[in-house]
Amino acid sequence: MKTVYKYPVVIGPNLLELPIGAKVVHFAAQGHALFLWAEIPGPDSRTTSRPFSVYGTGFAIESDYSHVATCLMLDGLFVWHLYEKR
Repeated sequence: MKTVYKYPVVIGPNLLELPIGAKVVHFAAQGHALFLWAEIPGPDSRTTSRPFSVYGTGFAIESDYSHVATCLMLDGLFVWHLYEKR
């Protein structure tokens, strides 16, 4: 049975241990923290390390990363972009 889990992320590089087959479904700020939500195949799934990075608008983005999602923080004062390494 599929489930959605929430994972905290920080500005800059992140190495997340996600279940194999996890699909990122949302990226947002809650209060002053950033999170991504991923649909996972089941709670007992094996995991793998997946590299993500959060960049601000105007930041240089490494060429081997692909855009996943964008979110606003503090009523749009900050705009953050989530990328995953290919």
